[in-house]
Order: sequence, then C-alpha cells, then structure tokens
Amino acid sequence: MGDGSNGPRRVGGTLKQAGGTVGDLYAHARRLREREQLLAGELPGEAREHVRLARLDHDEMLLLTDRPEWRHRLRYLAPRLQDVVERQAGFRPRQVTVRVGQLPERTRQTPPRTLSPAAGRTLASAAAHMPDPRLAAALERLASRTPSDDTDND
Repeated sequence: MGDGSNGPRRVGGTLKQAGGTVGDLYAHARRLREREQLLAGELPGEAREHVRLARLDHDEMLLLTDRPEWRHRLRYLAPRLQDVVERQAGFRPRQVTVRVGQLPERTRQTPPRTLSPAAGRTLASAAAHMPDPRLAAALERLASRTPSDDTDND
C-alpha cells in the first residue's frame, strides 16, 4: 500500500503513462499545443486569439481562424510559419491551409498566485534546510511565486 499508487493523481500524468492509443493521442495533442504556442509568437498580436493550429505534419500545416480577414493574412505569413516549424520541429510542411470557422475553446489556465516577499523568503529558507530534495524543490517552486519587484511592505 505504500507504493505511492493510491490517492489522487493528475489526469495528465495518468494519460502520459497510458500506453497505446490514449497515451499516443495525449502526446500528440501536447506536441500540437506546444507548436501552436511557438507559432503564436510569429503572429501579429491581434491574431493570436483568432488562430488555432489544427494539424501539423510533413504534408500540411492546417490553421483555423474565426475571421475571414485573417485567412489572407495567414496565407501571406505562411512561408514564415513554415520556417518556424522547420527550425523548431526539424521538418517543413509542404503546404499551409487556412480554414475559416468556429474555433475550439482554449482551456483557461489560471495564473499562479503570488506570495508576499516575506512568505517567499520563508519558503526559500525552508527549502534550503529541507533534507528531502523533492520537497525542497516544491518549496522553491512556491517561493518563486513571489513578485520580482523588491518592494517589501510587510
């Protein structure tokens, strides 16, 4: 019972470990999301909320947009987006296709909460004196949520 397999676990961790179709599908979706984020850096700021990467392989990069005006701008940007994929993924899609339609919703990620500078210092101090390296790393991650400015109003 002490093997650590009991208790709540994150779904993503379970899917990563799953073999076969489910694990492969999860890995593919994760790679697609990562590449979509890389491509978003090449898009004009106002386009980022109106474009999704639906397919990316050697044959095609399929982009979805919810507005017809982005279709033409994305076609114009296609060579640059192909260059980004080639640099980051090691292959260049033969063609870029842009379709207009309803976009799938992005999952909303809540921003991490920040800590007061005093709380951050306390956690960092606890991490420095923690014998368990995993717990020390977790405490350091929590301590990193302290705002970067050096104002200390406590």
